Amino acid sequence: MVVKRKKYKPQMPWMTKALLVSTRKKNKLYKQFMAKRNPIRESRYKRYKNKLTHLIKNAKRAYYEKKFDAAKNNQKATWKLINEVINKRTRSSSLPSRFKTGSSSLTDPKDIANSFCKYFANIGPELASKIPHQNFSIRTYLNSNNSESIFLYPTNKNELQDICYSFKTDKAPGYDNISMSTIKRSFDLIAQPLANIINQSLYTGIFPEKLKIAKVIPVYKSGEQNSLIRTIDLYHS
Repeated sequence: MVVKRKKYKPQMPWMTKALLVSTRKKNKLYKQFMAKRNPIRESRYKRYKNKLTHLIKNAKRAYYEKKFDAAKNNQKATWKLINEVINKRTRSSSLPSRFKTGSSSLTDPKDIANSFCKYFANIGPELASKIPHQNFSIRTYLNSNNSESIFLYPTNKNELQDICYSFKTDKAPGYDNISMSTIKRSFDLIAQPLANIINQSLYTGIFPEKLKIAKVIPVYKSGEQNSLIRTIDLYHS
C-alpha cells in the first residue's frame, strides 16, 4: 500500500493559532455537510465560513499595516511589500547577451551599454523638445515674496553619522564600488570634511562633479527581452 504524503504548504504569517483552529473547525463542518446534506448543516457551515473569512482578512490587513509602518522610511522595503501584496513575481535581473536593433544585432557589451547610455542621456532633451513654447516669463509665477520659502540648514558631523549608520551594511555601492561596510568603518574620519563640502555646496550653489556621477542599472519590465528598440522604453534607472 502506497501512502501519499500531502505537500507541505507554509502558513501565511498572519494565520494565528486561533485562526488555524477555526480553519480546522470550518473544514470539519464542511465534511459534515457533505456527508449529509441538509439546510441546517449548510447554513451552519456557510455562517462559520463567512465569519472566518472576515477574521482572516482583518488579520492580514493588520499584519501588512504593521509591516508598512515599520518600512515607512525605507523605499526599497516598501516596494518589496507592495509587490508581495499584489503577488508580483521578481523578474530575473540578468540581461540577454544579444540585442536586436532593426536588421542588425549587438553582441559587444560596450556597444549595448552605449546604446542604453545614449537613450538615457537623450530622453530628457527629447521630452523637453515636445513641451509647447510659452511666451510668458517664469516670473509670472513669482509675483510676490514667499515668507515660507524653503531653507536648507547647514549640516554637521553628527547628522551625517546618524544617516550613514542608518543604512544597511549590504546596501549596493555607488560608481566607485566602495562597500557600505567600508564607509561605516571609516566614516568617523570623513564625516567632518564631508559636512564641510556639503555646507560649502549649499552656500555657493556649486556641486562637486564627481558626486554627480550616477550608477544606472536597467531593470527589465516586459516586452521582447532582446529587442533594444522595443525594450529600451521599458527599462528604468
